[in-house]
Amino acid sequence: MDNHFISGPIFRAYGADGYAPLPEWVLELVTRVRAATLTAVAHARPGLSHIFTDYLSNDPEEERYLRLLRSKAAGRGAQFVPVWLTCPEDELLRRAVSPARSEGNKLRDPDELSRILNSKGILPPPDDALVLDTSAMSPREAAQCIIDVLTDDRPRCDQS
Repeated sequence: MDNHFISGPIFRAYGADGYAPLPEWVLELVTRVRAATLTAVAHARPGLSHIFTDYLSNDPEEERYLRLLRSKAAGRGAQFVPVWLTCPEDELLRRAVSPARSEGNKLRDPDELSRILNSKGILPPPDDALVLDTSAMSPREAAQCIIDVLTDDRPRCDQS
């Protein structure tokens, strides 16, 4: 359930290009799709697992969203493992211009990304979060670390 799975239909229908700022009404539509998705998750078949990915800014609304996800998991009797993927800003800006980002209507303007990161920041990880620096490991290594934590093969694989 990555954020672009949720926002993609709205961004595509609007014609988002990854550069031009989006009007507030477009973001409101994304919020409504997110709410509908969470309703479906809350009523999903038992045993079905969900993984959510998103950028969470250092904003009280984003903290409420994190608590809502935790609550939805508890309501289903599901394990909740918050994973914080970190990356130095210069590397994020370098990655922003990757051609692959156009496929998901993702933000591709490094100046806008820098503005967002510097004005909104990033929600600090909760105490129980697994924190992984994605500039120091491959996607495969990060995925294996998460699997190890979920299967209790290693108590924690946080990086020092």
